[in-house]
Amino acid sequence: NKIEQIRVLELARRAVLTSDIGVYLGRMIVYAPTRGGKIFDTILSLLLDRSQKQVPLLAEKISIIFTGRYKEHRDADKEFDVLSNGLAWFPDRSIINRVREALGEDQWNDLDQLMRGRTCGHVYRLSDIPNRHGYHNSHPNPNLVVQWTS
Repeated sequence: NKIEQIRVLELARRAVLTSDIGVYLGRMIVYAPTRGGKIFDTILSLLLDRSQKQVPLLAEKISIIFTGRYKEHRDADKEFDVLSNGLAWFPDRSIINRVREALGEDQWNDLDQLMRGRTCGHVYRLSDIPNRHGYHNSHPNPNLVVQWTS
């Protein structure tokens, strides 16, 4: 429905165009906590749209989407889980190429360095009780875990 499309676009636009990282974090936590759904897809599309005007804090916003975490500054000790309980996101190659193009080589290299060593895999039940194969969040099936390589 048309009203829902307008609502989704406006919510996404507000998240993308804010120059306050706290506002962005809040909107992501409320509207796209698992990196799924129409609002998340629209946010990602707007962040990567090269025909749009300059997006404030683009590298920081994309970094939060990829890492699922936020640091107040580069040298901060504490990271805060923001999206998907702080789990990294490994999108498909076409999105990675669009992100690389939107960020430029220097900022892409920073993101790539930040993602090195991070893993992504199947999420098991929250209770962390092993499934019938003996796997759980603390001991995932190694065949379902992927490590970041750019």
